[in-house]
Amino acid sequence: MAHGRDQASGCTRQVGALFAAALVVFAAAGPAVADDARSLMKKTFDQARITFAGKMLLDSPGGLERHITVKHRQEGETGATYMEITAPFNLKDTRFLSFDHDGREDEHFTYVPMVKRSMRVPKWTLEQSFLGSDFYMIDIAIPEMKDFDYAFDGEADVDDAKCRKIVSTPKRASEEPYGKVVYCVDEAKLLSLHTDYFDNDGNLLKVWKPSKIEEIDGVWTPLDQTMRTVPSSTESRLRILEIRYRVEIDDDIFGKAHLDR
Repeated sequence: MAHGRDQASGCTRQVGALFAAALVVFAAAGPAVADDARSLMKKTFDQARITFAGKMLLDSPGGLERHITVKHRQEGETGATYMEITAPFNLKDTRFLSFDHDGREDEHFTYVPMVKRSMRVPKWTLEQSFLGSDFYMIDIAIPEMKDFDYAFDGEADVDDAKCRKIVSTPKRASEEPYGKVVYCVDEAKLLSLHTDYFDNDGNLLKVWKPSKIEEIDGVWTPLDQTMRTVPSSTESRLRILEIRYRVEIDDDIFGKAHLDR
């Protein structure tokens, strides 16, 4: 199966996989506690559902830098994201277009300059290295909440902030890359200040942490963040160089003609 996937990915493997929670049971925890945990995570995810345009710099292991422009339009729980690599030269003009549909299967496309055409990519590509980094595209996307259970797991102090720990567990573990994800959520900022990703055997796989957070137009934004892969001891850094919220974005940006231009 893996060999078939390698062949199917073809040229897309040059740019990595494209488009980036252990079950906790409380003996005394009833449905109201679970509902409260789900409610807090929904508020956290919802504050990230906002139209924006920006520029990012992704530092991968080995000192490789990828410059990325991104435009995202949000309408309710339906979103569209366009990304384009502007540097280095060998990846320049690689483009990604993703549609996050509410109630039906999402769609993901990429344009590969060396073959001068775009193609639809399968969901499993979201669960591999993005542009050679420690990030998966799925790590920076908003998950489908209906596919996960959420439960509180106490509190944690993160950089002098008191956070609520929330464990996210997939309802269908075989369909997800992580066995669980543990968020440390700052209830005031509605932002996780530390996130641990575990594999299906319960081992710590990756650690995400922001090092610089600013409130921009009422949205707490992680301007500088890292993802560390524990088994390989590698780390990638993602910096937001520029971001503007609630901007007008031309409809053509999210069309196939713009992707293939």
